[in-house]
Amino acid sequence: MPVTVTKDYRSAVWSKLIFSAVMNPLPVLMGQDYEIIRRDRRTYKLVLAAMEEGKSVARALGVKLAFDPVKIVRELRVGRSVGHSHKGSMYHDFVRGRALETEYITGAVVRSARAVGLKTPVLDVIYSSIKALEKTREKKR
Repeated sequence: MPVTVTKDYRSAVWSKLIFSAVMNPLPVLMGQDYEIIRRDRRTYKLVLAAMEEGKSVARALGVKLAFDPVKIVRELRVGRSVGHSHKGSMYHDFVRGRALETEYITGAVVRSARAVGLKTPVLDVIYSSIKALEKTREKKR
């Protein structure tokens, strides 16, 4: 297995965090797997915009990303990557009634943006939408 050593662990953490902050809630919000990125141009653009916001937060924190999460999404879009039918752990937790990691993933990026004075309108919508679904589900119990 190839391994890369880095001086700043935040570079790998933030690359994965940005990807997960957008892609984990997506199947819950859309009710579909990642194939939606290939089929729906507006969803694809929304995902790219949210990831760009996340990248701006990382830059403001002085984090140089280990990899560009947008590249993975672009590869999904054109079919060069596997995983189109993937829905992610958040989707499986949601349908099983388990607690979601919203605060630790999307919420972490949104709070970090606020801490450095950045606005993240697309991430804010993703975050507030997934939180609203969580509350709706809790009321049904």
